[in-house]
Amino acid sequence: MLADGHLNLDINNDDFYPSLNTQTPPPTFPTQVDMLNYDTNANMVMLSPQPTDYNMLSRFPTPPIQLPVQRMEYLATKAMPTYEDGKPYNFQASGKRTRESDGGMPNKRRKESVSADLLNGIGFRTDVDALERRLDGYIFTGTYSANEIEQELDNYTDFISDLEDLQDNHFLTPLQYQNLKNNLNRLKVSVYPKITILQNELTLKQNPNANVFPAAFVLVSQENSGPIREKIIIGNFVLKLLVSPHATNLNFKDVKVNISFIPCQRKNKPPTKHRHKDIENSKAVLGSDLTAIFRELKFSRGSYPHMIALRFSVDVSLTYNNRKYVKTLDTEASKPFISMTNTGLQYQQATGTDLEYSLFGDNNNEITIQRLWNMFHNQFLISTDQDANIERALSRQDFDFLTNCKIDMSQEYITRSNYYDMWDWFGPALKKIKYKKHFLWMFIKGFLAVFLTREEAEQVISNKNDGTFLVRMSVSQVGLFAVTYINDKQEINHFIIREEFIKSQTIVDFLINADAFKNILQVCFDENTNSINWVTHDKV
Repeated sequence: MLADGHLNLDINNDDFYPSLNTQTPPPTFPTQVDMLNYDTNANMVMLSPQPTDYNMLSRFPTPPIQLPVQRMEYLATKAMPTYEDGKPYNFQASGKRTRESDGGMPNKRRKESVSADLLNGIGFRTDVDALERRLDGYIFTGTYSANEIEQELDNYTDFISDLEDLQDNHFLTPLQYQNLKNNLNRLKVSVYPKITILQNELTLKQNPNANVFPAAFVLVSQENSGPIREKIIIGNFVLKLLVSPHATNLNFKDVKVNISFIPCQRKNKPPTKHRHKDIENSKAVLGSDLTAIFRELKFSRGSYPHMIALRFSVDVSLTYNNRKYVKTLDTEASKPFISMTNTGLQYQQATGTDLEYSLFGDNNNEITIQRLWNMFHNQFLISTDQDANIERALSRQDFDFLTNCKIDMSQEYITRSNYYDMWDWFGPALKKIKYKKHFLWMFIKGFLAVFLTREEAEQVISNKNDGTFLVRMSVSQVGLFAVTYINDKQEINHFIIREEFIKSQTIVDFLINADAFKNILQVCFDENTNSINWVTHDKV
């Protein structure tokens, strides 16, 4: 537990959520480069480049980047990072993370200690803050060596490796996973482009004819990804042109959008070729702050069942060291989309394909169970419209039910084939929860128990009054739900809710009109005791 009321944590509970004390005092930071202004009211650090002989405010992100100091994502765990000799690590003013006992020589932390630090969030973000401040200092002053930049690239690579290790080897809560994704995104869109510009500057100083460029074009953020209906606005895309402050005579043209296909191992049919005209409202210009925002992009036709990504490009010319350079700069590919022509028919497979690519990528055929949990849980919350406000997340018991029904959990890794078996069985039920009237409401409120086997349902309902029932997902009938109930003879029966029963009425109407079903069981998850409780309600 952190002192002085900074964070209130229950470190004896693996699934805790910290609460933030709004009276937290401002933190202190190194003053290597005076660029950080603390906003007490917003509890944020404002990264504001200070005016110099060159107008940096036109070169790097404006409005200022907001770096949260302490937020709910700063989750803690029981152990803080240490080395095998028990001594803590520190992060010096420059150079690699080091151990206090080794005189400043680089030393790799143990994986379990790295993960503890990352789960905490505070120490890790402080390290990344220090790295980015050093890079900004190099950019401001123009004073740095090749060894220093190589060392910072090593630090960046270590950070990425640490986060990927955490994603692959730890069961994370939704907030922890969101914190992890935010850190990964920050490293890739803010830190790495600055390293690239510094490397290119060094190269051009040694060889002015080298095929490198002292600028980078970055996709800062995209609002949505995954399955989306054609001709629907796909959300905002924010792009930023980062340019060396030592470049002059900067000129650029309009930003262009290109579509590229992403291969999917499950579908071998060659995709239809997409062209630039297949995306609507694809014109944007860089403003005076070198930022462009696409607000109304739409796919003019479907890509289903294939995944597509967007790349943005801009033609740039500038003068550097009295030489003119011209280059077309491209962003990294966006997160993938699948443009659907029929949401009801295509959502299940489109979502499964998108999740498969997130899990396995192009060539990987085996993943850990922890990676499956983290990414599947994230997709589940999106599919049940809970990505912004979580009301009923998956518990580990729910996940165990899903995996044990279709996957041999004695094996060390999860294969693509295992994933297909699980998704082909659960995907239709998830689609019904998302789109069938009242299913989502019943699930969120706990009236769809869902994650129970036939035998577990019988244990829950035993010794209840006649007419007591619960609704669960059928293990044997793909995409269907079942009612487990006690009849008037105190016998436990099971009833499959087939499509024809709810074709002309909602599931709520069906349950209310069935005389045998009187009192419904609601599943409630108690976060304090990490246990499931059942509450009986009159069905009306």
